Formats: sequence, C-alpha cells, structure tokens
Amino acid sequence: MMRRFHIRHLPLGALLAALALGILAGDVLAATSAPEPIVIGLSDEEVAVHGDIRALLDPESALSVHAILAADDSLDWFPVATDVPRFGYSSATVWLHFRVLNNNPIEDLVFSLDQSVIDEMEYVQVADGRIVDHKLLGDAFPYAHRPISSLDLSLAAEFPSGWPQDVYLRLKSKSSIQAPMTLWTKARFYQRSITDAMVNGLVYGMILAIVAYGLVVFATLRDPNYLAFAGYTLVFMTVPFSLQGYSYKFLWPGSPWLQDHAFLIILPVLSVVSIVFARRVLDYPHHMHRVDRIIKVYALVKLVTIAPLLHFHYSSGIRYSMVTALADELFILGSGIYIWFKYRHRPAAYFSLAWVAFLVGTTSLVLNRFGLVPRSLYTEIGPALGIMSQALVMALGLSESVRQSRAAALNAEQALVKHRRESGRKLKIEVQRRTAELQQVMRQLARMNEEFEEANRLDGLTRVFNRSAFDDRLMREFQRASRSGSELTVIMIDIDHFKRFNDDHGHLVGDQCLVEVARTIDRTARRTDDFTARYGGEEFAVILVNTPHENALKVAERIRQAVERLDFRVDGLRVPVTVSLGACTVRPGAKDNPEAVVAEADAALYRAKHAGRNQVMSADAPAPIAV
Repeated sequence: MMRRFHIRHLPLGALLAALALGILAGDVLAATSAPEPIVIGLSDEEVAVHGDIRALLDPESALSVHAILAADDSLDWFPVATDVPRFGYSSATVWLHFRVLNNNPIEDLVFSLDQSVIDEMEYVQVADGRIVDHKLLGDAFPYAHRPISSLDLSLAAEFPSGWPQDVYLRLKSKSSIQAPMTLWTKARFYQRSITDAMVNGLVYGMILAIVAYGLVVFATLRDPNYLAFAGYTLVFMTVPFSLQGYSYKFLWPGSPWLQDHAFLIILPVLSVVSIVFARRVLDYPHHMHRVDRIIKVYALVKLVTIAPLLHFHYSSGIRYSMVTALADELFILGSGIYIWFKYRHRPAAYFSLAWVAFLVGTTSLVLNRFGLVPRSLYTEIGPALGIMSQALVMALGLSESVRQSRAAALNAEQALVKHRRESGRKLKIEVQRRTAELQQVMRQLARMNEEFEEANRLDGLTRVFNRSAFDDRLMREFQRASRSGSELTVIMIDIDHFKRFNDDHGHLVGDQCLVEVARTIDRTARRTDDFTARYGGEEFAVILVNTPHENALKVAERIRQAVERLDFRVDGLRVPVTVSLGACTVRPGAKDNPEAVVAEADAALYRAKHAGRNQVMSADAPAPIAV
C-alpha cells in the first residue's frame, strides 16, 4: 500500500529524485498511487462507497491480507469503472481497496455491503500500515455469527475524525459477486433498517393476503384454479424472500449449506409450479393437447434433476437454473398469448397481462446476476413487485359476490364484537336492549349463512341446483311420497349433439347454450315444488312431486317445445337447439329406491336418443310420447 508523506520528511536529494521520476513516469505513478479518499462530510449520515475504488482478482485464492499489505504496489490492481463493483459469477476471490476520510465528529459508524448472498466477506481496516480492525462474516457462517443482525452484511467500524483509513475487502462467493457499499451513522442505519422492514412487510403482507384470499375462494367455490394460484404465489414469494436474506434469518439461520443451495432447489420447484398453474388456468389439455403431454414429462424431469444439481459446481448449476426458469416463464407467456388470440379465451388475457408484469421483474434480476445490467433498486425488488402485480391482476377475476359475502360477514363480526364490548358497560336495561340487537344480528347472520349455503348448492355456470342438491332433494321427496302414497316423477334431459355443438362453436358458446337451456327448463317447470338441477355436463334433471304421470309427460313435452323454440344465436345466426327427455313416475314403496327411479328415467332418455332425439320417452312406454 502506498502512503502519503509530507515534503518536510524528505531530504532534498530524495525530493528531487522523486520529482524527476514523476516527470518521467507520471502515468505509472498515477496507476499505482493510493486511491483518493471517500470523504464523509460534517453533516453526512450515509455515504455511498463509490468513486476511487481499486480491485484485484485472486484466481487461486492464495493471497492473505498480510500478503496484500506487504506487496500492495506490485499487485495488479485495476480501477472499478462502475459505481457498484460487480463481477458476476466468478470463481476468483475479489479484493477491493478504498480509502475513507471522516470529517464528521461521529466516529462510530456502520459499514454495510448490501448483498445478502456473499459466502465470505473479510473486512480489514488499516491506519498508517497497521491493521486496526479485522472481521470475517458471510453466508458461509451461521447467521448468529454476524456482528450485526442485518439482512445484508453489516458491521460496526470506527473511523477517527480527520485520520484517513484504508479499507480492504476480500469477497468470495459462488453466487454473483456485487458490492454496493455504504457507510452510515448508527442512527441512520437503524432508521433505514426499520424503513426497509416496513416496506418489505407491506409487500409480503399484500402477497400473503392475496394467497389467503385465493385459499378462501377455493374453499368456497371448490375451484382448483384458485388453489393452484395460491400455491404458485406462495412458492414464488420465496425467491425475493431468499434474495433479501429473510430466509436465512428466519427459516434456516443455522444451515449455511441450505443457504448456499437454496436457489438450486427453489428455481426448479418454481418452474414446475408455474407450469402446473398455467396448465390449469390456460387449459393446456384442451387448447394444446399435443404439447401438454411433453409439458407433463418435462415438469417431472425438472423435479428429478434437482438432486444432481446440488452436486454441480454452484456457478454452473445456478446459471442453468436461472436460464431454464426464465425460458419456462417465457414459454408460459407465449402459450397464454397464443391461447388468448386463437381461442378468444378471456382468462388467458388476464393471465398474459399478469405474466408480463412478473417477467419484467424476473428478467431484470437474471440480467443483473449475469452482470449484463447494473444493480438497481428495481433489480432487487423487481421479483416481489412483479409477483404482487401479477397476483393483483389475476385476483380481478374473483367473484364479486364472494367479496361481498366476506365483507358482510366481517362487518357482522365487527358489529358483534362491538355489541359485546358495550354490553358490559351498560345498565340492566341497556344490557337487555343490546342483547336484543345482538339477537337480531345473529338472526341476520344465520340468514346470510343459509343464503351462502344455498349458493353452494347451485351450479356455478347455469345457476340452477347442482347434482349434490338434486340427490338431497330426491331423497327427501322420495321419502315424503313413500309416506303419503303420492306420485313422484323424475325427468332426465340431455341436449342433443352437444359435443358437436361445442366443437363447432367453442366452449364459451357452449357454456352460454347450457345457461339458456337451464333457464328455459327452470321457467317451464315453474310450480313451487318443481325442482330443476344440472345433473352433469349437458344433462339436466327435473323433479315433479304429486303429479300424475300424464301431467308429468305434458310438462316434459312443454320443456322440449320451449327449448326447440329458443332463439339462440351465434354471430347473428340462429342455431337450433333441441333436447331429448326421459320420464319415470312412481309411487314409492318400501322396496323402491331413488337411484332406481333415476336409472329408469335415464334409460328412457337414451331410448329417446336412439329413436331420433328431440322427443319425450316414458320409462313404461317403448315408443316416443305424443302429447
């Protein structure tokens, strides 16, 4: 290390010799001179360490700090050309050297390297050729080894006012080496730490809230897409969570090995979860059935290769994982756009827009880790912002009715808590009044719960009752008819040629056809006790209670005619829609069962199909019914 000397310390001959040497070899002296100090001003609370910083690469990791100090001027130091020193994935040990001049009366400072995935950072502070501070920290040691409990690599350091100090940093890591450095006053450092924790808490809190919301919707609607969405969001959150150091601090603080290999596990798992999620939302089996088979095999292979990756050299393994993960996400985005434009699949539109938000953040992170773009605030928080934006866009498709139900339940719960708090502070008459109000609230809540349970009994598409509700109702009516000796009729209804209808016009049009047919059936079977349900696929069922067989057949014929008269249009052209019906009427006895009635009606339905469709067939008649 070169030191500064005052002229008064040199004899005249030496001074003249030095002057002559400077004239003849000024460039060489400039290249080997000590760096200009990074000055901490009187009022500075934080100073970014950039400017005159020297770097040295040690490919064999053979140099110690004592060797560096002894041979400073003969080493191949080179200037750092960027504000943030960055060296990408390098197997060499990196040494950095800079000088600090503290003009601030506050001498107890904090030095931080804002990078949470450096394996080893050796900090050496030198004054007048003597080591005054020496610390070793990084991910190669348990988290408790850190001198300051911080997500980045931080340590307390004393910089005496007016006394230049040389700082040498040794950086060794299998991860991408970047060194954004800052000197702080302790008050400013802890203030920054609190602010960062609040911002990150807000971001992760929003992501977790979206995950919880997806789980609630799944529990309510039993739609597996929302479960896949919640799982995907939760897995992706581990990427920024680990990059920022939270995983090492809270999840595995005593395992440097897991900290070192976490991303070799997280990235392949993230790719597989992304593929599973996209496959469900975009309906690969239907829209890309040939590619879907390859995708399933690829996802399985991706999981199997995690174990071999852990035995690769980290630099090669992480490069492979990052590149393939980015390629997977680009493929998913491309498939979303393809399905959006080819099939006019509306969920694919939301999906593609959300995926763009996520990919922008992820791509910036990958490019930075490969040393292609400089480190910035966006490259660090981009993945978290991307997943948050993606989750918000995907959540737009959730049911408004579910949101209202949750809000109403929350308001009722808050009102209940308020009433309970107030009831204890009132006189007896006030307690009685509040109790009455509470009972009213409970009745309203009970009605809301009944309505909510009733909504769960409806088919999500057609809004008529679903199969589960049909089975329950049929059992109750069967038992009632058995006790009273009255007649019970089951009519099974199937839309004719519906598969071909879907193939010709698409599933969205097919869904609208199901809705219109369901409405028509429900309007036609309009008595209070009549019950209409979607039995499955394009098949519907109607229960008629206390109805003679002849009248039941008339109802079935009216349904057939009403569907036949439907003015169902596709692109402005009327498309004919017809149904086939099978009816079975019984007076239930002790040996009868509901399943037999459904089976008889279903058999009659298929006879109607085989007889030419668009007709009513009775279970006790071999030929179509003319009503």
